[in-house]
Amino acid sequence: MASSVRIAVVGDVICFQIFSSLLQFLDATITYLHLLALPGDFGNENVELVRSIVDLKLSKAAILGNHDAWRTQQFAQRQVIYVEVSDYLGEEHVGYRRVDYPSLKLSIVGGRPFSCGGEHLFRKALLDASAKRIYEAALGAPEDHSVILLAHNGPTGLGSKINDICGRDWVFGGGDHGDPGSTLLAQVLARLDFLFPVEDTVRAFTLVEISGGKLQKIAETWVSVTGDETSLQEEHILYRREHAGTENPMQ
Repeated sequence: MASSVRIAVVGDVICFQIFSSLLQFLDATITYLHLLALPGDFGNENVELVRSIVDLKLSKAAILGNHDAWRTQQFAQRQVIYVEVSDYLGEEHVGYRRVDYPSLKLSIVGGRPFSCGGEHLFRKALLDASAKRIYEAALGAPEDHSVILLAHNGPTGLGSKINDICGRDWVFGGGDHGDPGSTLLAQVLARLDFLFPVEDTVRAFTLVEISGGKLQKIAETWVSVTGDETSLQEEHILYRREHAGTENPMQ
């Protein structure tokens, strides 16, 4: 990856009012960002919201979630409508494909679009075919690129309890949980060198601290997970509010 790449991740917005506030934040920080990653659920097929995203003047990669095909999935009501949101995103929608960013030495590989996880609406045979498509897209990434899998749901196998650090596997009626088709993430990451024993995993989180309604700190963290034990490995401060009336913008 390039010496410094900053990616903003914005997902599960659902309503336009929330995204209006996010747009203000992105406009204020756009010069600090290299890429905007959007893991889906812009609303219940909210075309207006997607249009506002497309208008942002920075590189974007998006995958559509289950709420982006909400009415289409209401089979009991026999409602079938055309899903327009993917048309507006165009080439920025990475479902089942890869987008390379040579200047960043980064490749984004898209998972299964419109997914809520599990096999409820996507039986096993189709899941296998879905995983194959994602895997084949990842194989074409340049050797000197880091690879990020962008999906609305994380892979299965990261935990079964609701309070597990990376969420839990899909259960009926439980909302968005692990997607079996995304378990190939381990295959993609196998090309990277691991700094920890195989039984350990290292996971990235962006932590935002807010106090008294004011943003205090944004930090990128790497957390090592071994069984039930976790430990902080690295922390990179992106923003820190020094004191009242003074702000230290992202470097």
